[in-house]
Amino acid sequence: MTAPRIAILGACLAACLGPARAEGPVDEDERDRRPGDVPGPRPLESPGPPRLGEPRPERALHQLPLWLQGGQPTMSIAPHLLGLALALLGQAPAAEPPPVADGRNTPDERLGSMRAAMKSYDLTREGDRLAPIKVRDEPAFRVGRQKGNFLDGAIFLWLDEVGRPEAAMEAFLLSEKDAPDGKWIHEFTSLSTAPVAASLGGKPRWHPAGPGLKFQPVPGAPGPAATPAQRLRQARAIADDFAAEDNFGDRGWTALRMLTTPIARYGKPGATPEDGALFAFVEGTDPEVFLFVEVRPGEGGPGWHYALAPMGCWAVKVKRQGREVWDLPRRSTGDPKQPLYTYQFWP
Repeated sequence: MTAPRIAILGACLAACLGPARAEGPVDEDERDRRPGDVPGPRPLESPGPPRLGEPRPERALHQLPLWLQGGQPTMSIAPHLLGLALALLGQAPAAEPPPVADGRNTPDERLGSMRAAMKSYDLTREGDRLAPIKVRDEPAFRVGRQKGNFLDGAIFLWLDEVGRPEAAMEAFLLSEKDAPDGKWIHEFTSLSTAPVAASLGGKPRWHPAGPGLKFQPVPGAPGPAATPAQRLRQARAIADDFAAEDNFGDRGWTALRMLTTPIARYGKPGATPEDGALFAFVEGTDPEVFLFVEVRPGEGGPGWHYALAPMGCWAVKVKRQGREVWDLPRRSTGDPKQPLYTYQFWP
């Protein structure tokens, strides 16, 4: 029952069920023995049910209704007040708002917060038509705690109609001096051959001016095999020819480890791509570079192609069979018109 109803009910019961009094003036001792005040609502900063022991501010006696100053209500009023009290008792209590969890206490809570945040975005791919792309509910990669102030994180993928990743977002929680419990950061990267855009609550959030990657034929690669299992073995063999490094934290170049199992497998016969696999090069368990290996149309028919994309702001470089084929300098990530963009979501 809400606090205003409690107040009315208490007043009605005090009038209808309290001890009878004689008409006339009330002595000072009798005035001082007023019934206890009706409890009021809790402050707004502490949502929850009213605390029945919490008093209201005192009111002067002359501010109270005459029938609460010591006199007895007339018989014509009392039945109406009693009926009002009984009606209030019969009403269902209003539902209290649920408490808001901060989503940071346990790994499961943090994953739930990350999932919910990802679903709040709407992503589209531009081209001949504006095509929506959908987030995959399960993260492609659960990063977990890393060295330094990295408390937790996960990478989610947005997929097109054939399951190909068109964008990735890493949600991660960083501990900082002004936020020891962590600040949520979202890092977008475009994995598309066309411009993509993200909106939050109907407002543009990320809108890179161009594509996020460009495919190149794999020199000397065999023709695509006949079955998906055979093509997966080919894709892994192609990926094994690549090696990546990054200059994380400007502390010098370090070799990244390639995960042998692709974090996404996709494609459809007759579509572009017909088959594909997404590999990740990681620092610890945190991906820093993505490698796409796909069967795409070529001059002589379908053939193997590759493309690379970053998942971080630090300088990176990639070699194939010992020869450098791709590099990026350290980049600022605060511009939503760039393929890589980072912003603070939840302080």
